[in-house]
Amino acid sequence: MTTPALPNGFHSAQPDRSLDRHLRPVRQSGLIIAVYLGAYVALHYLAALFHTPQGISPWYPPAALSLVLVLWGGRRYIPLLFVASMLVEGLGNSLTTSPISSFVLSLILTLGYASAGLMLRYVVQLNPDLCRLRDVLWMVGVGIIFTPFVVAVSAVGTLAMLDTIAPEAIRSSILTFWIGDAIGIATFAPWLLALLGRVNANPRWLNILPGKINLELCTQFLSIVALVWLGLRFQYLQAISSFYFCVLPLLWVAIRQGFFRTTFAVFVTNSTLIAFLIEPNTSALQLDLQMFMFTISLTGLIIGAVVTERQRFENDLHQSERYFRSLIENASDFITIVDHHGTVHYESPSTQRVFGYPQGLVGKNVFHYIHPDDCSRIRAAFEGKLSGQELGHPVHYRFRNCDGSWRYLESAGNEFRSTSNPETWLVINSRDVTERRRVEEALATLAQGAVSTTDNDFYRTLVLQLSLALQIQYAYVGLYDQDCQQITMIAACDAGIMRESFSFPIAGMACEAVITQGTSVFASAVQSQFPNDETLHWREIEGYIGIPLVSSAQVVVGVIVVMAQEPLRDISLKLSLLSVFAHRVTAELDRTTQEADRRDMERKLLETQKLESLGLLAGGIAHDFNNFLTTIMGNLNLAMLESAADGPLLPYLNTIEIATRRAADLSRQMLAYSGKGRFIVSRMSINDLVAEMMTLLQVSIGKQIALQHEFNPDLPLVEIDATQIRQVVMNLIVNASDAIGLQAGQITLRTGIIDAANLDGLGGRLGPDQPDGCYVSIEVSDTGAGMDALTQARIFEPFFTTKFTGRGLGLAAVQGIVRSHHGILKVASEVGRGSTFKVLLPCAADSVPVAVALPPPAQTLNDGVVLVIDDEDAIRSTITRMLERLGFQTLQAASGHAGLALLQQHAEIVAVLLDMTMPDLDGETTFGAIQQAGGPIPVILMSGYSQTEITSRLVDTHLAAFIHKPFTLDELNDVVIKALKKAPIAGI
Repeated sequence: MTTPALPNGFHSAQPDRSLDRHLRPVRQSGLIIAVYLGAYVALHYLAALFHTPQGISPWYPPAALSLVLVLWGGRRYIPLLFVASMLVEGLGNSLTTSPISSFVLSLILTLGYASAGLMLRYVVQLNPDLCRLRDVLWMVGVGIIFTPFVVAVSAVGTLAMLDTIAPEAIRSSILTFWIGDAIGIATFAPWLLALLGRVNANPRWLNILPGKINLELCTQFLSIVALVWLGLRFQYLQAISSFYFCVLPLLWVAIRQGFFRTTFAVFVTNSTLIAFLIEPNTSALQLDLQMFMFTISLTGLIIGAVVTERQRFENDLHQSERYFRSLIENASDFITIVDHHGTVHYESPSTQRVFGYPQGLVGKNVFHYIHPDDCSRIRAAFEGKLSGQELGHPVHYRFRNCDGSWRYLESAGNEFRSTSNPETWLVINSRDVTERRRVEEALATLAQGAVSTTDNDFYRTLVLQLSLALQIQYAYVGLYDQDCQQITMIAACDAGIMRESFSFPIAGMACEAVITQGTSVFASAVQSQFPNDETLHWREIEGYIGIPLVSSAQVVVGVIVVMAQEPLRDISLKLSLLSVFAHRVTAELDRTTQEADRRDMERKLLETQKLESLGLLAGGIAHDFNNFLTTIMGNLNLAMLESAADGPLLPYLNTIEIATRRAADLSRQMLAYSGKGRFIVSRMSINDLVAEMMTLLQVSIGKQIALQHEFNPDLPLVEIDATQIRQVVMNLIVNASDAIGLQAGQITLRTGIIDAANLDGLGGRLGPDQPDGCYVSIEVSDTGAGMDALTQARIFEPFFTTKFTGRGLGLAAVQGIVRSHHGILKVASEVGRGSTFKVLLPCAADSVPVAVALPPPAQTLNDGVVLVIDDEDAIRSTITRMLERLGFQTLQAASGHAGLALLQQHAEIVAVLLDMTMPDLDGETTFGAIQQAGGPIPVILMSGYSQTEITSRLVDTHLAAFIHKPFTLDELNDVVIKALKKAPIAGI
């Protein structure tokens, strides 16, 4: 908020506080100067009423004003002393007769009392309010005795040199001057300083009055006034001895009232006694009266200071005693004093609070209450301490409680002697460490539990020890299910009894605050904080502490909670111990999770290794099987050509061809499972591929089964072998139909897209061969019988089947095809609720479809010599006869070396058919040697493995063509003609 601006010519009515702060010290100094000068002049003229023939007053209060001003104000007021002295000299002084003598006397008085004040203030560091005996003694010695004497000698000696005082009167003048100033200082200075001290402590002037005016105080001051009046009233008492009785009430005040009221009593006594000198014919008694006033003043001040110091010491002692008594009575530790027999002579009040004995332990032997197993050890330590031995550490033992239970104590003792008792006793300081011992036992159990127990046994042991250590009825550890928003107990202790695990929702419960807000502590009245928490009301819970269990991934995975039916005490201790247990539980949960992940990884690794081994086995078998089929298929084609169209052998040959093709299909499935099948990649849309198959899929399933499809229209392209993916879809649809059986059901075929970051939601994660980014999904769901966990674990094993007529290669081939496409295959099934298979294929680098080039029509160019290189005699002979049937001339080589030799000998060779798998010199090496020779001869590779696997190893070479075993006569003819024309690989 800002102050609004004022128009020109106007000023704010608010006072300038900064100016007031600057003017305040000036006003205070001005007031002090005015009061001092006025009081100095007044007291000077009052002292002038009593003077000797030499003009010296028998008492001089202005000296007290000068000393007090310097003590309180410091050196800045020293010039004021000289001004005041010159002022009274200017107004007239019977002691000085000339301006020079007035100046010199004023200078001596100023220097004398200023020096005394500075010395007491800065050197002695006197407390101006004279609150200590030390301060009073310095004031008496320097301010009342020494300084007036020095001033008197200096002043009288100077005035004598100026012929103001006669030589024969010097001694009496010095004595009168000295005693007069001393009486004035003793009368006024202590009272003023003490009065100013009270005013400075509390500026309200009423507080400087006596705090308690009683009959004794009134009697004391009335006695002083009465005795002085009697001495002045009766003529027969016109002697100094008549005032001796005044000493009695002064001493009475000093002894009973202390220093401050003694200063006032001295002021009253001296002020009344000085009136004696007004009477005529008293000049002869002047010096005696001065000495009497001087003596009683010093006596009263010193006695009053001693009494005040003693009172202060006693007050401090009583205050210290109260402090220590309060400390002992309210301390959690307890103190006992025992004699050499072990009998208790004193016990602190906390002893009864701890042990609960109504009559206390005083007069009883402590060894009767110590546990028998600890008694001998404690008695030996007790006797050793009495003999002066140093134990070096506290002793620990068990002490019987009033209810018969045992409490753990930690005690240390020291020798105790008194003047009234010559025996040596012990002062024993003991501490109840029962709670600490329970905590130590709980931590020891926790540490032991880390080794001796695991899993659920660990959690049960932990909550039980936690309940015992904290003396709390209920404790539990629960796991948090974020999806279901509930807590599942894994260990719960109810009044020392372990309870069965159960789950409950967290909405409105106290543990919801623990999960959402962190550590929650409710020392009491927790039910009012969570009125919907039925557990708190049912168990009548008052105190509650809960700590979230945060995993190493900084995710809340559970809670650890303790609850009590009474308000909680020692919150910090319980919270610290619970935090230790929470960290241990979290570590155990992390360990359990990591162990489960490790076992899962090992299981997957073993499964992968098993599948790889089976894949290698299946691939090897399929390769060798394809070699056999090549011989069969080739000779079969030749036999069919040799047979007449209506010959009797042709039906048998056709049957053999059908069986051979089925065997070739089986071999292809085995290669697909091993990931080494024919693999021709093209970019296309999964929606288009599946849509083309819908008619075929519909006729492949039972008529009682409905086939539904849900296609995502915005799918990106994928790089796939269309034939193999069709086989995947077909196998999944047929399996779904078989799962439904003869009953009515439904199969749903869906396509979609999913990001790699969301694979965790499907229970999977990327492998090393699977790229990041998006994946296109093909999902097949059925309403069939479903599968149990054991069946799901084996469905991808080759030759495992649940069908009566199945071969067990369908899903194995699906898995191999998906793996070769760097995809992911997931399955979810439940008995009685059907199954869902989801195939995830990585999206193409871009979404632009690439047209697949169709092979040109086969041409006939059957002329020239073709070299066939294969280590299998049957295959080599069969291919040779097939080529000769096609019109080619042939040469045969059983190895790579033999083939290279024939190439060098026969320049008429126009093409080479080369097997990839041969001993000694394999097909790849042989092909490299042919390329190095630099000839233009086209090379056609033959293999029972896939084209992709073979050609990927021969990138940047001039491979003319590839043919996959087994092959027919027509397929062989097409490949050779294309190679001779140097056409690109047709994708066979």
